[in-house]
Formats: sequence, structure tokens, C-alpha cells
Amino acid sequence: MKSTLSAVMVLVFTGSVGAATVTVGSTEVQYEGISANEAEALGRIASAACKIYVEGFGFDMPKRIVFHVKRGPDQKLFFYTDCVDGLYLSHPESAGVIGSGTFWGICHEIGHIAFYSALYDMEWISVALGEGWPCYSACLVVDTICDAEPDNLWIRPSEYRKRQGIARIRDKLAAADVDPIWRSAGMWQQLEAIIGRKGFAKLFAAWQAANIDQTAPKAKVREVLLALFPDKKKALAEWWGSVSGLFVENIAPSSFKAAGIAADRLTGQPVSLFYDDGTCEEKQHSTAAGPAVRFKVPSTGEWYLRSVNVYGARYGSPDAPARSFVINLCDRDMNPIAAWERPADDFPIDKMKWTKLEVPPTRVPGDFWVYLRFRSTPSCGVNFGLDKDAKDRSACMGLLGPIRHSDPIENPTDAIVKGEWMIRVELDYPKETDPTGSQ
Repeated sequence: MKSTLSAVMVLVFTGSVGAATVTVGSTEVQYEGISANEAEALGRIASAACKIYVEGFGFDMPKRIVFHVKRGPDQKLFFYTDCVDGLYLSHPESAGVIGSGTFWGICHEIGHIAFYSALYDMEWISVALGEGWPCYSACLVVDTICDAEPDNLWIRPSEYRKRQGIARIRDKLAAADVDPIWRSAGMWQQLEAIIGRKGFAKLFAAWQAANIDQTAPKAKVREVLLALFPDKKKALAEWWGSVSGLFVENIAPSSFKAAGIAADRLTGQPVSLFYDDGTCEEKQHSTAAGPAVRFKVPSTGEWYLRSVNVYGARYGSPDAPARSFVINLCDRDMNPIAAWERPADDFPIDKMKWTKLEVPPTRVPGDFWVYLRFRSTPSCGVNFGLDKDAKDRSACMGLLGPIRHSDPIENPTDAIVKGEWMIRVELDYPKETDPTGSQ
């Protein structure tokens, strides 16, 4: 493989640095609080990892990765991806940005982008599956980069491979109590021996095309796997039998049953619930987890969801075939109550503005989530607004199911979202009742 790491990485933090941008290969690094040398090194690793996911695995990767890096005394340690084309790294000022964990972390987060470029309707995917594959692939990518550039890494390649390459999987699996995510990584390594490294992109795309039912996915997931590699059926059946319980999440519907009402029975004077102040400091997009906001009804009684209002815009060519998106109404544990699929062209192209998305009048529980799945790609999708100045903490990046999102109300220190999504809801109530107490 031709090297993409052409410069020696000697990285020294040179003091406080203002906001700046540097482009290295296919990666644009937008950084603050780190040196230009550090930013360039991060960009080189990200670009090299992307190339391996294309050439080594066969994924259709974005032409550009935008890597947002910020270090400062007010920052907590976070590293995540929007699973489309963005990486987000924040670091406390006392910690070094460049280290062994960061190298592996870049390869891991870009592994998420590769995975979700092929398989993006993934509510049935367990945490172990969704995290285990990029853990496995990151270890492979680390070893590949170390082989390509033995003299151009910031620590000795032999030591690095021992800590973060395929040897890491072996060490994790040798532990007395194996974490399910690393058990999953080991199972993906076994599958590579059956279908080959480039078989993963084909498999994930086939699962995506199968329109798998999230409430009962196991049989269909197995069927697609065996049909795609018919000459490997025996080995694949044995492999799937050992991993199906680990890899598949059955999403149970909420015990709060969906109930509708004729619109003309409502007052027609809805109450708006929101946390943002109307100003958008940042826009984001996603394809895996999506923006979710937790709301509580204004008072006891019957309340019905009438609309969801989102500050956002489509991006990409106006003629590009954008994927549809889904509005999910969920209970407080993120179990689904109702869902509505909508076309992406509900949103205006390029210009961010409020878009009102009306839904059939549907009763809500006293405490509920609205969660949007946009299925965006690097070339087209929907950007949604973030109010970074909001004081409340009711927003998260959500997934259906009670254990697959970090609740900002119950666990405020775990919140990745720094602010409030600019998502509002309108509720109404039957004419014959008055839960507001105004009569």
C-alpha cells in the first residue's frame, strides 16, 4: 500500500493556539488549543485510516472528513463521530491530545463511519455489534498503518502494535471476564476468516437492503447472511449460532399504546414546548443515532402531539435523491410509541429555517421523547440546529431502547450534546377538557 504518512510526526505542544484549520489528505482538521503539528498529525492518521477502509475493506467512504478538535480547561474528554463525515475530539488542557489512545480512537471512529455508510437502519443492532466491529477494524487498521510507516509514528511501532493492534483483541479475550464488545470484536475477526475482509461491506449493504423488522430481526439477519455467501453456509450457520444472542437487539414497543383522536375534537390552539432560545450556534448531521429531546406535558390530562418543529435544512444538490427520515415518538425509556416516515425535501435546501412537521394527533405520556433519524450521507441529508447557549439539558443523540442512549436529565455529566437541539413540539387537548386549568 502506498503511504499517506509522508512526514515524521514529532509532536510538541507549543502553547495556547487559537482556532485554525489545516487540510491533510482527505481530512480537514478544525482545531483550537493544539499546535499545527498536532493538528497535521491527526489529519494524517485520519486520512490514512480512510484509505485503508476504502482499499482494504471496500467501503464507500466520504471524500472529506472534517475533524473538530478542541483542547482547553473547560473541556471534558470526549471522542465521537456523527457517523457521516465528522469526528469530534475534546480534551482537558492538562492532557496530551496525541497519544496511543488517540491513534486507535481515530481508526475506531472512522470504522463507525465505514460501518454506517453501508448499514444505517440499525435499530436492531446491539451495542456489542455496533461497537465491536469498529473495535475489531481499528486494530487491523492500526497494524496496517504501522506496517506502512514504521519510522513515522510518535511511539515505537512494535510497542504500539502490542497495545492497540490485533494483539489487543487477543489480550482482551484472554481476560477472566470478557467485555461483550471485545467478545464481539473477536467474533468479527472469526468472520473475516470465512468471508474475507472485503466481505463486510457487502454483508452490511445486504442487511440494509433487506428492510429488517426491528421487533423480530434474527431470522432475517441470518437468512441474508447465508444467502450472500452460499458456498460458506455451514461455517456461517455455526458462526451465527454463536453470535446471534450477542449481536441482535429486539426493540419492544412501549407499554403506553398509541392512541389517536380526530383533529376537529382538539382545540386548535396548541401549546408549544421547547428549550432553545431561538439562536443556532452550530449545525450537525447524523446517520446512526439521531437528535432526541425529552419533554414533559404541561399538566395532567390528555395531551396529543400535533407537530414537531425543527430548525434545519437539506444539504447537497437540490436534485440529489436524499434518504427519507423518521420521526419517532417514544416513552421516557425510549421505547417506541409511534413513528412517521417523511421525505427529506420537507426541509428547504441550504438555508436553515424552522420547518413544521405535522403528524396525526397522537396521545403522549406525561414524560416522552421525540427522536429523529435522518439517515444522512456525506453528499446529501439534513443539518439540524444546536443552541449551545441553552441552560437546560434535555437533548441527547438517541437510539430506540432503554439502555442505548445517555439521558441528559438523569445523567447530566454524561451528556455528549452540549446545548439543546432546536426541536420543538406542539401539543393540543380535547375541547371538552382543559388540562391547563384556564376554564
